[in-house]
Amino acid sequence: MSPGRHHDPYEKESPHLLAFSVLVAGVMALILGVHSYLALTPANSFLDWFHFDDAFYYFKTAQNIVAGRGVTFDGTGSTNGFHPLWMLLLLPLFAVSRGDGILALRLVLVLEGHFAQWVSRAYPRHNEHLHLYLFQAEWVETHTEPGAVIGATGSGALGYFVQGRQVINLDGLIGTPAYLHALEEGRGVAYLQARGLRYVVGAF
Repeated sequence: MSPGRHHDPYEKESPHLLAFSVLVAGVMALILGVHSYLALTPANSFLDWFHFDDAFYYFKTAQNIVAGRGVTFDGTGSTNGFHPLWMLLLLPLFAVSRGDGILALRLVLVLEGHFAQWVSRAYPRHNEHLHLYLFQAEWVETHTEPGAVIGATGSGALGYFVQGRQVINLDGLIGTPAYLHALEEGRGVAYLQARGLRYVVGAF
């Protein structure tokens, strides 16, 4: 060390810090690469990696918001049962997809790759039940008339994938405040009848 130079006690650690930074960057790139690869696979393959049915409550609500239906899951009743920041991140993806539900999910998968290293639940995990949800949506479309109002528990994926029907969620915070208040006051059945409910579908 030359005379008059200030000694940095962390100077010897700089190679280790550089190696750690490279390692972190490599892991982040790997995670993003995995998510991007999954996002480009055929729909019947990449859909299996959406592990949580609850995620579809966000997706359907985001889809309705960008379509101009308001902050709603079922297309009619308002809801606030979601984290605003994650919803704000989702909205541009659903706006860009222009109603293409599969494209929107591909974009979500890539977005999750950016955050997976920080949020453990965002890591891609295989969901063996999603094909059942898709089968359920197809079954509902086959056995109900277009425009039918359907009540369901655990209805995130059903509400997202079923076409031409209105799905009312019967449990959880994503339900409309009006429905939850009606339940508290013992008017749940009357509320659902007023909404035109004709069918009830159970969750898997």
